[in-house]
Amino acid sequence: MDLGLFDVPLDDYIIKKEDVEYYRTKGPFAELSGIAGSKQLQLFRLLFSNTFKNKLNVTLRLNRYTSLGFYTKQQTFTNNFYTSNNYTTKNKRFGFTSYILVNNNRFQENGGIINDTLRQQDLLVSKDLIPVKLSGASRDNRELSAQYANWFKLNKDSSRLQSLYWFAIFVQ
Repeated sequence: MDLGLFDVPLDDYIIKKEDVEYYRTKGPFAELSGIAGSKQLQLFRLLFSNTFKNKLNVTLRLNRYTSLGFYTKQQTFTNNFYTSNNYTTKNKRFGFTSYILVNNNRFQENGGIINDTLRQQDLLVSKDLIPVKLSGASRDNRELSAQYANWFKLNKDSSRLQSLYWFAIFVQ
């Protein structure tokens, strides 16, 4: 049970290490999606995966979100990218997995509108003309992480799942 007390504020806008996926495809796979919304909201997602010679898989994922927002100084920019690789030998006794993950988030913060109440005539005014409390505040978050892990199976019997992971590098 998660009460959400210790969630990072940007969890919805980043790709976490647990979200990195490894694929095994029979051929090239591509998925593109895009959405255009109000206030120049744009969402773009790309997923590409290909397995070469049934041994090495390379996957690329890109998420890009931008929005101007409704009020002054409310622009957001999110750019997430990862590439993951996995390799298995023909006899399936040796392999590796690796990934490189990049998260970039930029948010302009305005502190809210100066007047705490809106009058009836303010409802018809363009929201980007309403004065805000902060004019130069922003948040810029950048994250780069990488992982490489080899594995080697000591037994030839594929029905037994015991294997030895003998080398791993974690970088953050």
